[in-house]
Amino acid sequence: MLPAFGQRALARASAVVWHGLTRVEKRVRFYCEQWPENLEADHCVNLKRIDEGGYYTFHDESNRFFKMVFQDGGRQQQFTWSVPGIFLNLLTFVNQETRERSIPMGSTIAVNPTSQKVLQIFATNPGRLQLGSFNLLVNFSRLGSKKIPLASLLEYVGADGNTLTFTDKETEITVPLVSLVAPCTALEFATETSNGLRKVSFATASDIEAVKITADNLASGEKYHLELSADTRQGKLLPENNVTMFCESERKVALYFELSRWLPGLWVIEFAVLTAGRWGTLGNGENRIFADGLMFADDENAKTKEEVYQSLFQGYGEQKTVDIFGRIHRVLQHSFASEAWSNLAWLEWFWAKLCGRLGQEDNQEIWLQLLRLACRWPDDTFMEGVVPSHNLGATLPKMFSLPRETYQTVNDHSSSLLSCISFLPELADFMGVIRQQDIDVALPGGFANFAMVAVGQAEPEKFSLVRYQEFFTSRDFEERRRLLNSDQWLPGKGDFLGPMHYRFAFAKLRKKFAGNQIVESEIRGKALSVVRKVSDFQPSIYAGDSSYTNFDRYALNYLQPEIDPENDVLTDEEAVQWEHLHHIECFLSLFAHACRCDARFRDKVLPALERLLMENFDFQYRDLKKIIGYLLFLGEELFAFYLLLWEAVFTADCD
Repeated sequence: MLPAFGQRALARASAVVWHGLTRVEKRVRFYCEQWPENLEADHCVNLKRIDEGGYYTFHDESNRFFKMVFQDGGRQQQFTWSVPGIFLNLLTFVNQETRERSIPMGSTIAVNPTSQKVLQIFATNPGRLQLGSFNLLVNFSRLGSKKIPLASLLEYVGADGNTLTFTDKETEITVPLVSLVAPCTALEFATETSNGLRKVSFATASDIEAVKITADNLASGEKYHLELSADTRQGKLLPENNVTMFCESERKVALYFELSRWLPGLWVIEFAVLTAGRWGTLGNGENRIFADGLMFADDENAKTKEEVYQSLFQGYGEQKTVDIFGRIHRVLQHSFASEAWSNLAWLEWFWAKLCGRLGQEDNQEIWLQLLRLACRWPDDTFMEGVVPSHNLGATLPKMFSLPRETYQTVNDHSSSLLSCISFLPELADFMGVIRQQDIDVALPGGFANFAMVAVGQAEPEKFSLVRYQEFFTSRDFEERRRLLNSDQWLPGKGDFLGPMHYRFAFAKLRKKFAGNQIVESEIRGKALSVVRKVSDFQPSIYAGDSSYTNFDRYALNYLQPEIDPENDVLTDEEAVQWEHLHHIECFLSLFAHACRCDARFRDKVLPALERLLMENFDFQYRDLKKIIGYLLFLGEELFAFYLLLWEAVFTADCD
């Protein structure tokens, strides 16, 4: 465009032509009559080539974008495309800074009226957002995303619903997005039992307008609800059990539960309180929940935990047992207030009892259900920085040492650990995985005959972690690291076992390790003493001397601290932190190594490793499991990296 009064251009227009592109389907399939020669595969993100179909598309549906990069003369042409689906980001404002991270659908978010949290919703199709009387139609195909301040939704949260949903306008399918929890802080909480009545009393800082009671039977999966107010101070919670509410003052109530003829089961009772026109879950100032617990058996004479267990679980099949265990496990992922825990502590006993029972199962489908359960952590949007005290993977590590073909039906990419485990069966065709570049080129570079392997003329042999790290360095492209700033990015095919996969996993470990230095100080201290000593262990001590234990190193420890160029020195505190991280990495690698060895040596290696740990440390067995659980929680992503690495190496070089 040129102005009438001169030759200086006001605007320029240009077009980029993709020679060989025949058509584009659904904005995510790019069909080619021949593959482009100038596509920079190493710089593309989440891109997959489908040879049989003759098109490019995205690798991983859990990543919001995929990107193509072409070398056009002296510059690069980049094209970024959206992956179809629904994605959620949570924006928080701290110290005048905006922090953004992706969250999974179904998350529970704690919100109060002054909260500055903002939910950003991305969707492919237009749809309707609903929560109570809140109803908003959004044309996502035009807008791309919608931001909603979560505090503005509190007025729509009611006793019957606290979940924001999305209904696709085209398919009319409704999916839950997030559940909002507005904590109601209790100033006091107490329980007592006498004369066949259970009394629960609590007080709040504001006038109590109504109370909603939810009784969850973990044995049957049934839930019962009852709402009481000044107008309805009595009602039936269970078919034959009344609850009566007495208002001791405007801000304090006492609830009386009739215990006679209470249905058999393991019961957790939670409370929501209506104050100042808003419903909130009863808790303390730290978002820890106030709840009550009751257990009843068919046999009225059964009073102890063991008696109730024998009465309830006698004759239960394996599937019903694992269903009940799953409900108990999910409840124990919550953080309960200390004043309420004495009434719920028996849940731990049932959890441990059922763990022991399920640990004897040979049914591989049961183990896969336990694996999926182990990868569901409490939502840190609700309880940020808290380390769960019940780690299923540490208690039943056999779930990580099953034969790789067992994992064929996992097909779950909701976490890095499940994504890596889902990929294990594909390693059976190791050369095919290399040809398709489903794993990063750095891994084949770790074998002594890499040149022959690269052209398909030899099977890989003599793996070296030192050589592997050298290829790591050559593949560690700085321009790709910006992807690590997005919480939505997960390593997938093409990234597995490469520098980006490692950097992602190590960054997660650093973040979690820094985030709970005080919260779990006691278990942290014990864990650090364990990893410091274990870093000197040789796997041959507990796994035997074989090709599976004959490697030059067992941990990469690839990343080192970045020293401030102005000071050119690392503080003592920073140096100690990095030393801790490297020791933890070594432990996670050795534990992953033991798991995949155990898959070959039939339940011999993991027990031998546990015996060795017990001999070297003055811990109870239960404490040891908590320490391993703590370390697995901190470094789950790095453990997944090494689980995949050792399975790949064993498959190619040892089996």
